Amino acid sequence: MKSANFLYRRLGIFFISSLWFISTSCNMLEQQIDHAAGGPGVPADNAVSMRLEFTEPPDAKAPQMVSPGPLRVTISEAILLTLENNRALVVERLNPSIQKTFEDQERAVFDPETNAEISGGRADTERLARIGVDTEDETIDTVDGVISLEQFFPTGTTVAVEGSSLMTDSSLNVDSFYRARFGITFTQALLRGFGTQVNLARLRQARLDTRLTEYELRGFTEFLVAQVERTYWDYALARRQIEIFEESLKLARQQLSETEELIGVGRLAESELAAVQAEVAAQEQGLINARSSMESIRLQLLRLLNPPGIRLWQRTVD
Repeated sequence: MKSANFLYRRLGIFFISSLWFISTSCNMLEQQIDHAAGGPGVPADNAVSMRLEFTEPPDAKAPQMVSPGPLRVTISEAILLTLENNRALVVERLNPSIQKTFEDQERAVFDPETNAEISGGRADTERLARIGVDTEDETIDTVDGVISLEQFFPTGTTVAVEGSSLMTDSSLNVDSFYRARFGITFTQALLRGFGTQVNLARLRQARLDTRLTEYELRGFTEFLVAQVERTYWDYALARRQIEIFEESLKLARQQLSETEELIGVGRLAESELAAVQAEVAAQEQGLINARSSMESIRLQLLRLLNPPGIRLWQRTVD
């Protein structure tokens, strides 16, 4: 009995040590797999660097970028607001993380798999007595345990380590019976699935797709920043055009008033009034078109900035 327990303990220690050794080896092989697949998945350089230049003294408080009233922002603040709140950019930022899950899925093919199972049972039977012709009752208890570790390598090799133990205890026997088994299986693909070039192809492709989405995010961000700058200056130009048309309309109306006075005193013919009135109408039409253009650009700029708060589309931009 002591020798059986001693052997069983040695097999258990050997099996646990083997599992620890293989697990450690699997962790060491992760770097080799990453190197064979083209290196670890290092994110692409998609950072956007900016330097703000404030004209206020250093101890001056920063202006409120989000206020209930008109939205007052500089070009730098407009870009920062866009990078922080633009909805399209928020969605684009999710694409590399989503694609990274496919990369992790392909990488998981080479992760070790551990399985463990334990079962037990009891059987009550009646058998012929070992002495005489009578029968005797027998109760048999069994406990069976299996644990295994398996890993697939980029070379097409599958290594499996399995250990099992069976304990049988009968009411007719004084001692219990133990049986233990430990085995290692190596399987190597010879034709289909042989070599790292084949087995790492999907992982390499997944990493290239992840890098592609990262550069797409960078390109989208640069395009968005350029669009914000262009819209910002278009809005500034539209406001300036409105000022020009308002001043032109003021001069046209002043000229109309002077013309009417000159006609009233007989210094000009009434036929000159039509040309002045046409000029006033043209300036009024130009002012209407300029205000419409500014309103359209304002809505486009607010869509890009997307500042937090209520009544977004009713806010003015100064």
